Amino acid sequence: MKRGKASLLVLMSSAGVLIVSGCGENIQGTATPDIDREDPLVVIETALETMFTWRPAEDESGAAALERAAPYLGPDLASQTGVAQPGPGSQWEQWKLDEAIVRADAVFLADEHPPDNDETVHRVVSITQSATTPNDLLIDENEHIAWAIATRDEDGWRLTSLQF
Repeated sequence: MKRGKASLLVLMSSAGVLIVSGCGENIQGTATPDIDREDPLVVIETALETMFTWRPAEDESGAAALERAAPYLGPDLASQTGVAQPGPGSQWEQWKLDEAIVRADAVFLADEHPPDNDETVHRVVSITQSATTPNDLLIDENEHIAWAIATRDEDGWRLTSLQF
């Protein structure tokens, strides 16, 4: 299987469980929530980049990145962080052997979306994951398109829905 297809399978197994929505309570995570929680676009971008920046040499699976993103997620989305595990022979294992770091870059697309309101913001986002060796040699790159929804709660905005 080509690396791009295998990488997509890893992404989908890690993120496929995230097709949920929710809002509300405070969620604690290991990321630093020192972002502008009053700007839904900053929250969406930070959540996605945190969720999809992976450290295979250090982390058991992509679930560790989801846990780091928990402060930016609604409770239903954040509660899915312990579920994703890579399958046998996955791209994750090769990245682990390569000591790769997979960095994510989230970019908003100019697609149509429902109008924003005071409580909900919808966006279409391109997420590019770039896997590099410790010497910054690019070994893999994948782009994924996602539909993201952020919802405002008493603590500010959170990413509450993500669909691929």
